[in-house]
Amino acid sequence: MVRYSAELQLQPSLLSPVLEFFVGPSGIHSTEAHVQLRAWYLFERLLIKIQDNVAPMAEQVLNAFVDLLQIDVPVSISAADTDSESNSEHDVVFDNQLFLFQSAGLLVASLQSTNFKAGEGLLQCLNTNIESRVQQQAQDSMTILIVHHIIMAIGDVAKGFDDSMIQSRRQFGPRLFSSATETILRALLRFQDSSSIRDAV
Repeated sequence: MVRYSAELQLQPSLLSPVLEFFVGPSGIHSTEAHVQLRAWYLFERLLIKIQDNVAPMAEQVLNAFVDLLQIDVPVSISAADTDSESNSEHDVVFDNQLFLFQSAGLLVASLQSTNFKAGEGLLQCLNTNIESRVQQQAQDSMTILIVHHIIMAIGDVAKGFDDSMIQSRRQFGPRLFSSATETILRALLRFQDSSSIRDAV
């Protein structure tokens, strides 16, 4: 599908069934881990290629995989040194999940609307998650790793947003990301001793 995306653009009627397949159990919702992770990457590549045609169904597609945008940190990883350079090598799922956050950013930008609910809802969820941990007294490895992952996720939403060729994104981008920017800066102040947080920011 990605390889022949130009054909999809020539036959827009094929887009809906193709995207339905991609977000279904044979694609990004596959129960086979190796299939699922590969599909997350390919899904983002496909959306970049067909972004001019996906706008009318952008919100529907985004809603179809919002359940995959939940960040879970395995205990085995959180127990490791969060400032280890090799730490990300152990969190393969999250590394690939970032492609989904990029996809979400691109779809939000493709909405071409002053209705920010989809984008605001996603970013507000991430913001609230960081805020709750910034206010905690403890700075344990689990807290730092979760904050690191959320900052990375917000960054990849912005990356996908920036990959969009939709010009209107420039009009509402600053408004959409201003709150997230402030939250990230507060997290940096709170966890400034952590190199992984500094790197994520």
